[in-house]
Amino acid sequence: MRPLCTFAVLLAVLTVAGGCQKSEPPLPEKEQLERDLQALTVHDIPALSDKAKNGDARAKYLLGQAYLTGRGVVENEEEAVKWFREASAQEFVHAIRRMGDVYRNGWGVKPDDEEALRWYRRAAGKGNAEAQAEVGYMYYHGRGIATDLKEALRWYRLAAEQGNVVAQYNLALMYDNAEGVPQDYKDAEIWYRKAAEQGDASAQNNLGVMYASGKGLAKDAAAAAEWYRKAAEQGDSTGQMNLGSYYGEGKGVPQDDGQAAHWYMKAAEQGEAEAQLRIGDMYGDGRTLPHNESEAARWYQKAADRDHSVAQRKLGLMYRDGQGLARDFVASCFWLSRAAEIGDPEAREALRALQARMPKREIADAERMLAVWRERQETGQQ
Repeated sequence: MRPLCTFAVLLAVLTVAGGCQKSEPPLPEKEQLERDLQALTVHDIPALSDKAKNGDARAKYLLGQAYLTGRGVVENEEEAVKWFREASAQEFVHAIRRMGDVYRNGWGVKPDDEEALRWYRRAAGKGNAEAQAEVGYMYYHGRGIATDLKEALRWYRLAAEQGNVVAQYNLALMYDNAEGVPQDYKDAEIWYRKAAEQGDASAQNNLGVMYASGKGLAKDAAAAAEWYRKAAEQGDSTGQMNLGSYYGEGKGVPQDDGQAAHWYMKAAEQGEAEAQLRIGDMYGDGRTLPHNESEAARWYQKAADRDHSVAQRKLGLMYRDGQGLARDFVASCFWLSRAAEIGDPEAREALRALQARMPKREIADAERMLAVWRERQETGQQ
């Protein structure tokens, strides 16, 4: 007969064979479903199909997921939708939420935001946190319904209080930016922290920003650097940029230009314009990275293409002076014009001096280039 464990000896007997043992707590259903899906192989599909055909709602959902993702079967969106719909008819809440995704993304059906919202609402009404977050998203962005920030806030809160990390982050943003609610940095900090502690990189970066600015809590450069690092190590480009800046300035961490360059480069390679500018500067001055004007111009070009005015000015000056690339007054005039247009005062001065040296036809060429740039910006082609 197995001995009973008393409170006094509980900790000791837990480590002895035959003592009282604890089992692992069951995974939440969503995580178990994801684990089961990842474990599926082609050999599992016949048995799963039999269970689905015999009316097992969970099997129907997993079979739908298998067809949607190509796990163990040939990817087939129409077949996936069929199984999601059948599982939904049995009120399997994860399938109901998935039907919202089906209509929002147009998987095997014509995209339809109103229909997506109908499915999300149905799952949300059953308490599904992911669906509640999606309803919040639809209200926030006005998809399938008129934009309503107060409703978005309400649904995000319902999901956030269940631990949904996306909703926690979005709720924090709304408090941070006074969207649908009076600005409240303390509430923003609370929800950023909840999301950050679940590993959300954007929340980790934003919590770092709050420590850096002193909004919602006391300024703490070391704590800011710690949260920037957590975000940066997850690949968050803004966190990488901010951590690089802290190393460059010696804020919250020892000053280290090498580490600054390391994190700027990671952010720059992901398209962070300010980081691209700083990498260009580092190649240009040769203090941290090897002096290389061509590389400086290349990184300025990347930032300029993302409409960074300082990078546009610096690229324009390099074209003017033939540094790192062939001298080209038209290109110089174009980039200086764009930088001046979006408010760079040094670019305005340089542009006036340059245009005084240029023929009118070349100025007209630069103006045509700028008109094309504006048009591409307006149509989202840039």
